[in-house]
Amino acid sequence: MRDRKINVKRSIETEKVVQKHSSIDTFFRYVGNFFFVGLFPLMSGFLLYLELHRKDYLSIAIFLFIISLLISSILLLSIRQLGRLRRIPGTSQAQNRAFILSAIEKLEWKVLTNYQQITVISPPWGWLSFHWGRRIVVIYDKEDILVNCTTYTAFDDESPFHWIGDRRLEKELIQEFEKEKFS
Repeated sequence: MRDRKINVKRSIETEKVVQKHSSIDTFFRYVGNFFFVGLFPLMSGFLLYLELHRKDYLSIAIFLFIISLLISSILLLSIRQLGRLRRIPGTSQAQNRAFILSAIEKLEWKVLTNYQQITVISPPWGWLSFHWGRRIVVIYDKEDILVNCTTYTAFDDESPFHWIGDRRLEKELIQEFEKEKFS
């Protein structure tokens, strides 16, 4: 995440992390997502089309087409979930900030940005860890916090392939926040 500006007001309204992107960046993001989602069904669809005429391996072609549709639908779901904020009930905005900063300190994570309405966190990573490129965004709404963890690739695109690990880190931060809130 190359220090893109996050529009906090629109993020709270849509409950998704809204970042300012250039039009070229947005175009290539959509082309890349279309490529990843459409590649599997397109290739297996061509195979199925060829096998409808030859009928040598028709059952295998149908099976591969169904599997590719399943993979593409999972990928599409994962892409649609990118940037989605989880709303967690809290107390007041000032107390929520204090609880989050205390939780980050206990987890030994690094605070990248800390403003009045937003905190951006990076979990520690090493050569053998799987946290490289992960950013956790915490937005403070009136009495709630909104949390999102996203993994960024080498070219600063959001990765839909790390969905499970991202949710695990969100859950870890939320559990620490709840401990701080109720202690």
